[in-house]
Amino acid sequence: PGSTFKALTVAIGIEEGVITPETTCDVCDKPRVFGKYSIGTWNDVYTPNITMKEALAKSDNTAMIFIAEKIGSETFQTHLKKLGIAQKVGIDLQEDRGTPFPNDWNPVKLATVSFGQGIAVNSMQLTKAFNAIVNNGILVQPSIVESVTDSETGEVITHPIVTEGRVFSKETARITTEMLVEAAQQGEAQWTASDTYLAAGKTGTSQVVTEKGYDKEKTIASFIGFAPPQHPEFVLLVKLVEPKTSIWAAETAAPVWHTISRKLHLLLNIFFKFSGILVC
Repeated sequence: PGSTFKALTVAIGIEEGVITPETTCDVCDKPRVFGKYSIGTWNDVYTPNITMKEALAKSDNTAMIFIAEKIGSETFQTHLKKLGIAQKVGIDLQEDRGTPFPNDWNPVKLATVSFGQGIAVNSMQLTKAFNAIVNNGILVQPSIVESVTDSETGEVITHPIVTEGRVFSKETARITTEMLVEAAQQGEAQWTASDTYLAAGKTGTSQVVTEKGYDKEKTIASFIGFAPPQHPEFVLLVKLVEPKTSIWAAETAAPVWHTISRKLHLLLNIFFKFSGILVC
């Protein structure tokens, strides 16, 4: 999932009480070294004492490692499992299946999972987990069919909304949402953000795995977000496998997301904001 996964790491950190948006990272001034492995930021730029709010907007890998280490490996794994990561989604489609969940959670694995590079997650798993932030901390089972109408009798059978319990507090969901608004407006994809509506979201650029390791030339570029932030009407995930024009999500997936988002605002009759005046 790449850096889209950072939204979950941040939310778990807030839920566990180990960070706030203003918490500063005292180990983010250089790459993190684990034995023979060195893990840096995506652009090799480091910000000493970066706040968590800034770290999510700048997509800082070292800050996510900082959060995961504060959470602890076992607690982090417990939260991921509660969010349905690696499990069947429960959606009403064929071929719903789980994905591998890491077995060996050594320090390097904890570090890489924290920023979405060391774990396999399919699109529906990510969207379902991300939706827990959108739904005020409640995990909801996604479904394709809203209702079925009997063509002879006209009877409408509505598919029930199935919830799977609270995974975040309302306060955690609110704070994470505010941070995701900041990430969408001030992050590396800020140039794509709309000046007519607010959205909460996060880019992700992950390297493609090959038999020889990660391919530095091929990526999976994605952007996941929702709007309006305070009263969400939709969640949208755009994922581009091996984009050709650029390897970065900020230059590929994010512009596509905002193009579709503008059309969804019109289709769903969502209010736009022009110079402080709300218009429909």
